[in-house]
This record gives sequence, C-alpha cells and structure tokens, in this order.
Amino acid sequence: MGKMKEIHGEALEFLQSMRGQYIISQALVLAVKEMSKVEETRREVSNIADMNYLIDTLFPICKLVEEVDKKAEKLKEKMRKEMKPEEKQMEERQAKEDWCLNLKENDENTACANCKVKIGVVPISDENNTYWICEDCDSKMGWVEK
Repeated sequence: MGKMKEIHGEALEFLQSMRGQYIISQALVLAVKEMSKVEETRREVSNIADMNYLIDTLFPICKLVEEVDKKAEKLKEKMRKEMKPEEKQMEERQAKEDWCLNLKENDENTACANCKVKIGVVPISDENNTYWICEDCDSKMGWVEK
C-alpha cells in the first residue's frame, strides 16, 4: 500500500507540473477533435462539453498554444503578401538554405537526401553542394528553386 501512495503522489506532482498540465491539455484537445468527427447520432455531446469545460477552466495550455500558432501564421501570411519581390526571393533563398542544412549528401539514384527512403532523382543545390531528392519530397518542397 505504501508503494501505491508513493506512485500516486508522484503522479499528482507530475500533474501539477507545467509538463503534466500540457499533456492533459493536449489529450483533451485531441480527444475533443476526434470525438467531434463522429457522426452526429453517435457523438457523445455531453462528454465533449465536459472536456471543453476542463480545457477552458483547468487545462487551457494546449488550446492557447494552438491559438497563438494560428495568429502567428496569419501574421506571417499577411507579412508575406506585403513583401516586395526581392524580399520574397531573399526569404525563399533563406528557407532553401535552412532546408538544405538538414539534407544528407548523396549521389543521383541513391537514397533521397531528405527522406532517405525513396531514390533521389531531382537535384537541389545550395552554394556548396548538390543533393538528390525523390519526387515526393520535391513536390512537398515545391517552393524550392532548382
């Protein structure tokens, strides 16, 4: 019985930590999203409402982070629209350089420099190297100049 009390105490201590609060908040937010997808006749509306209540009153962290992320993305998009063409080119060049930092050097027709799963057939170059990525990665990174 003493071991159970100790574990219970540790769990409560974790729950009261910022990380514990975030994890419970994240679980509730994800549960609400998934449960809301269920067809209306089978949807557990009262459970969703109770979970939203818990999110709003005790575990708001994850929801607040999502709201901040959405606002930041809208602000970035607005700033992109207001950019001059040369500023856009500079931003794209920087994004390309940042993306290339994560690529693994390779040769044509070897494993993709990005996903390392498929075969690299599309060349991507930065100032120093040429990397070969697969068509899937190329389509995902369509903004990258070749």
